Amino acid sequence: MFSNADLLIQDEIKNIDELFVEYELLFALAKQQEPDSVEALALAALVHSFYNGLENIFQIITKRVDSYTPKPPAWHTDLLIKMGEATEKRNAVLHETTLLDLHEYLGFRHFFRHSYTNKIEWGKLKPLIDNIHHTWSNVKNDLYNFVKTVQE
Repeated sequence: MFSNADLLIQDEIKNIDELFVEYELLFALAKQQEPDSVEALALAALVHSFYNGLENIFQIITKRVDSYTPKPPAWHTDLLIKMGEATEKRNAVLHETTLLDLHEYLGFRHFFRHSYTNKIEWGKLKPLIDNIHHTWSNVKNDLYNFVKTVQE
């Protein structure tokens, strides 16, 4: 049962890795200078896409391993919280520090989905961009450790 989930998780990890490679030049530009509005929008969309990819992974785990589907209205928050909790069928997926970092991305995801693109403020987006590679590294490490414990 979990082997299929493992393959799906690996595919999502690959998709997120490809996202980072695709936008490598934009990341580099954002380190050198403040992006213009179009570049900031592209970076905001990237952060949104990154977090959606993580949610895809978390949904695979909750549906295929836990046999659980978070319900509206707060399902995005519920899904993230579940990743920090052990269940009868698995250990916690994410470490507490990773979970805390991801709450910032969840908050931005909500903002991006419900706001106008001209309301994106670089001062609020910049910390997410500055930390995104580190956050992704921690999430991947947590995911690989999780998959390893389930397979043992």
